[in-house]
Amino acid sequence: MKVGTNSNSTKSRNSSAPNGMPTVNAWRYFLLFLFLCGFSLCPVVTQAEDFQELQARAEQGDAEAQFLLGNCYYNGRGVDQDYARAVELYQMAAEQGNACAQENLGYCYENGKGIPQDKELAQEWFNKAFVSFQAEAEEGNDDVLDNLGHLYYEGHGVEKNQEEAVKYFKQAAEQENANGLFYLGLCYAEGGGVEKDNVQAIEWFKKALDKDRTETINNFQDAAEEGHVIDPDILSELGLEI
Repeated sequence: MKVGTNSNSTKSRNSSAPNGMPTVNAWRYFLLFLFLCGFSLCPVVTQAEDFQELQARAEQGDAEAQFLLGNCYYNGRGVDQDYARAVELYQMAAEQGNACAQENLGYCYENGKGIPQDKELAQEWFNKAFVSFQAEAEEGNDDVLDNLGHLYYEGHGVEKNQEEAVKYFKQAAEQENANGLFYLGLCYAEGGGVEKDNVQAIEWFKKALDKDRTETINNFQDAAEEGHVIDPDILSELGLEI
């Protein structure tokens, strides 16, 4: 389940500033998302006011706000966990071309989260996300590279190709993307696209934890849900119990 910030493929980020830098509103949403997820970045207004603003923008049809609000409901951050409501919001954002929402909606369909399981619809949404992310990959956005790598690694919306996934994870990791760091560690832990190497896995997992501990632990949990099995010795070395 990808819950990172949005990519330029989303309708709400078409107004990005030059060189891929997000507008003030995009940064505000990003800071709001971190705040609702438990990070303290000195928000300008209170949590309740921020959440109400996000809801208002989502109701006005803002795809990025719908995606972020969907993440809040999916993870129970700032609101009671509600998978069904998350799916509704992802659906609205996905239909506007929001690639991250398309991927998350595919995940919900694949795993029956908040909606009846439907593998065929899951692949349809994964494919839409893949097409969007692939079109942007040359721009070098680290979130896009990580998301594209994840789709290749899992075979979501594209033929499974873990060697190709490693390429994208490495590019994202080089930009210190926490998700890219984690999934590169997972590749080494499983021997997916690279030779299995617990030492390398631990090294990349540690970098991911140092970069964003909360997001990385969520990734460990998501990986377990997706059927990935990580050597208990690796988890022990990291001081984790997943």
